[in-house]
Amino acid sequence: MKNFVTEMSAFAISEAVRKREISASEVCGAFIDKIERDRLNAFITTTFEEALSIAGKIDLMIESGDDGDLVFAGVPVAVKDNICVDSLRATCASKMLCDFVPSYSATSYEKLVSIGAVLVGKTNLDEFAMGSENTHSYYGRVKNPYDESRVAGGSSGGSAAAVAAGYAPVAFGTDTGGSARLPASLCGIVAMKPTYGRVSRFGLISFAPSFEQVCPMTRTVFDNALVLEKISGRDARDMTTFETRGSFTNKIDAGVSNLTFGIYAPDSCERYITEAILHAARILDSCGAKTDIVELDSPEEAAAAYMTLSSAEASSTLSRYDGIRYGYSDGKVVSSRTEGFGSKVKERIAAGAFALLDSGGDYYKSALCKSQRIKDETDGIFNKADVLIMPVSDKAAWRPGENENNCFTDRFTVYANLTGCPSICIPAGRTPEGLPFGIGLMGAKFSEDVLYRAAYVLEKEIGFFSENAGCFAGGVRNDI
Repeated sequence: MKNFVTEMSAFAISEAVRKREISASEVCGAFIDKIERDRLNAFITTTFEEALSIAGKIDLMIESGDDGDLVFAGVPVAVKDNICVDSLRATCASKMLCDFVPSYSATSYEKLVSIGAVLVGKTNLDEFAMGSENTHSYYGRVKNPYDESRVAGGSSGGSAAAVAAGYAPVAFGTDTGGSARLPASLCGIVAMKPTYGRVSRFGLISFAPSFEQVCPMTRTVFDNALVLEKISGRDARDMTTFETRGSFTNKIDAGVSNLTFGIYAPDSCERYITEAILHAARILDSCGAKTDIVELDSPEEAAAAYMTLSSAEASSTLSRYDGIRYGYSDGKVVSSRTEGFGSKVKERIAAGAFALLDSGGDYYKSALCKSQRIKDETDGIFNKADVLIMPVSDKAAWRPGENENNCFTDRFTVYANLTGCPSICIPAGRTPEGLPFGIGLMGAKFSEDVLYRAAYVLEKEIGFFSENAGCFAGGVRNDI
């Protein structure tokens, strides 16, 4: 079992550990062996010594029969480096925070490790989570596991690459405008952007607080549902959270026969993306669901509105990094910020500051109006359909710089962030070059259970995961 444990789902690993078919220490060692050969630059910080220590404690708990709450017993997890872990540096992939060590942990992280997950490291990202390629990092770009000459997607590229390469079966990303779902699509894994307020943001180093959510990134739909189930809920330290108890896994296999799907398959995408969406529609039809073609008025306007609003928030949120209280400093505020921030972050701060000035106020007001129109548009769709199926990206992974001037990379994913709705990316196919790509499923607020049901059906029919084998059917790169 140790030989292929890095290919197993998180749930299968936990079951094997709890049944003593393999120890948590052996699991941890197998994943560490793989991470030590990392060619993808997926991690900024690794935690091997601590991981092995915790895995040993889990083994002792299992031996003593004290494992009742360890649903993720011995499961390795990677955490995006804008999520705080007590006494472990949190850099946000920026020179500004290269030496920042928080004295507390994020609520989402605390919940996952409380049920047996083992942290193996903090993953690389676009600086302060601003980017769609994971090429804008103080620690270098993340490479795509399927073609190292291509991007992994951003900003959660390190987390996506880590899961796809078999470095960890579960990772945390964050999603502000598509930052978890886009890299999930380009790396061929599953990522859920939950309803805003479903998961606590306490311990997340924000750049646009009204859009961001912590996201589970996994190999399988079931694993993803189980992680979200365990990290959701009200948190007194984050007043935007809701008390949302319930299971996403109990009825995940309930099927789709009573559901209606809106299908958005624009011609602007590469042909294989459009065909994958239409293929998903045919699968759902064959399973008893109702499907109907829908149109979205202007994804480009949605992206423009998101960019203005999120940049405005960034200009305010990142003003705390002045080199006086914490962060990189040379003794002067202006030069500390000039040297501490990368070019992409400075561009976003400048654009956001201008939008908030009286001279730029029309841009901000216009973006607010566009955002409201998008909310009204999606409300209209969800009055008729339970789920909207749409692209995540218009193409599979590209080479660094090829999409550099495309400000509409996130035009499909931002709908979920502007509206606060949940959206999941699932693997949908491969290009002729062997590059994976995904499609997105979006629902009304707090409809994650419905999205997981639909995603579970499509996962089985598309065949990216072999449930009987408990591992990927060719979805993990074993040569990395």
